[in-house]
Amino acid sequence: MSKEFFIALAFLAGVAITFQSGINAELNTLTKNPIVATLISFLAGMLILILIIGVTNPAGFKQIPVPTGTNWWKFIGGFLGALYVCTVIVTFPKLGAATTLSLIIAGQLISAVIFDHYGFLGFAVKTINIYRIIGIAMIIGGVLLVRKF
Repeated sequence: MSKEFFIALAFLAGVAITFQSGINAELNTLTKNPIVATLISFLAGMLILILIIGVTNPAGFKQIPVPTGTNWWKFIGGFLGALYVCTVIVTFPKLGAATTLSLIIAGQLISAVIFDHYGFLGFAVKTINIYRIIGIAMIIGGVLLVRKF
């Protein structure tokens, strides 16, 4: 598949996160509990994933590899996802969609540049340079503008 396909896919994932954040904030309004809203969101996601595995894997669940003998920290992605969703549920109504998501994007970009620079978690090493610093500064400037106006 072309690079443009993956660019479009990443952009659409960003659009989906905006929808997800708003939907989960509304779920929090109904449940009056951000942790319960997060749990419901993750249960719905789990059910969809079970359905997808059942439909796309001819052997069903019998041939799903179970990771063993690995570092414990490789299993905390779900925890970090739950922390993210719960945080968005709490901050969306207080800060608004644009401010919340611009702060999240700024945090993602700054940490990604650091991860790239040091090659954390197996990322290819891409050293910090002036262009990446300018990009970070522009994102921070964007956050400030979105927050102020």
